[in-house]
Amino acid sequence: MAIPLIDCKFPGIYRFTNLINGKIYVGQAQNIHERYKEHSRLKVNYLFGKALKKYTMLGFSFEVLERVADLVDLDKREQYWLDTLKPFGRNGYNVAPFASSCRGAKRTPEQVEAMRLRLIGRKLSPEHRAKVGRPIDPERRKFISRIHTGRWVRAIIRFDLDTGEIIDRWDSAHQASDKLGVSVSGIGNACRGYSSYKKNGKYVEKKSHAGYGWRYESEKDARNTPLKITSLESPKSLIKQIKQINKETGALIKVWDSAKEAQLEIGISAKCIKDACRGYKKCSANGKIYAVQSYAGFVWKYVDEFKGNLDQSNIVKGGDDNRVHQIDIITGNTVNIWDSAAHASKELGLYFGSIQAACRGRYWCNKTKKYNAKTSHGGFVWKYAINV
Repeated sequence: MAIPLIDCKFPGIYRFTNLINGKIYVGQAQNIHERYKEHSRLKVNYLFGKALKKYTMLGFSFEVLERVADLVDLDKREQYWLDTLKPFGRNGYNVAPFASSCRGAKRTPEQVEAMRLRLIGRKLSPEHRAKVGRPIDPERRKFISRIHTGRWVRAIIRFDLDTGEIIDRWDSAHQASDKLGVSVSGIGNACRGYSSYKKNGKYVEKKSHAGYGWRYESEKDARNTPLKITSLESPKSLIKQIKQINKETGALIKVWDSAKEAQLEIGISAKCIKDACRGYKKCSANGKIYAVQSYAGFVWKYVDEFKGNLDQSNIVKGGDDNRVHQIDIITGNTVNIWDSAAHASKELGLYFGSIQAACRGRYWCNKTKKYNAKTSHGGFVWKYAINV
């Protein structure tokens, strides 16, 4: 039985598999759930990171290969899976054949030259040289000691928002986060009374998280919290909770605190989620506004049913139709109709981003810094069903 990703907060070995070309990536993590979220941010430029940016998280399947009880054994178990699956070269995205080491990684002459040029002429300033190897001063040592001895760890209380009745007590926000599976930063923000999110330079008021009220157990802790809170005039400025709903049955799957949280957890676009919640999206190709309620196979709605400020008469129906037509480039006849660009990409082995660009009629060129015309990919013309 597959373990839900939210429950994978343990050390282990994991594998990503490309659904289009079958290549794999094997990695280790002390917290698999957190490592998955790091991958979903798409901020890395190594070989596997570039593949994630190209195919997105939806282009990969994810699985936990092994749960490791002792952190000391992580390297040994990762080495076992590297030797067994051999995710190198044409088979995968791993670069080094040894666990937790770049030893054995093969670099191209261009990479070696780029590394050499970066280091040419690099000189350390006298101040930097003086700091290298400098022993830690006593004050700094005391500061580090206070952090590790838990002096700044504050106990928190979870209470019912309607009755104010105390539900339970936790020694720290991290402990509550691990047990309940909710965001530690969200708990801390609710205890302080404001979110780290800013609107027009002002902090947003936050009094609850995950459907509960939170506060510090000690009044001294709450009193020492810096008061940067500024209540905003309109509830539309607040981060809004969203509902993820099964498109076929209409059953509620999960309530997320924000679209950003859903993006980090699932690996899909927060902007597209917000478009589905508002009920419309703007097409970058023709400037028209289309009605839309679903994204990535799910229906998305704001908990408070906020629909935005757009005049509903400007919305064109049909935005929910993500079907694409595969058209013969010579005869102009429709060869096949696919449920989505991603579906066509998976079945035909074509890059779905290029299919989408052909449907839109243009693509962005990084060299010229402008849009260029594009209507075909893989020997076929592609069009959205609403434009046929």
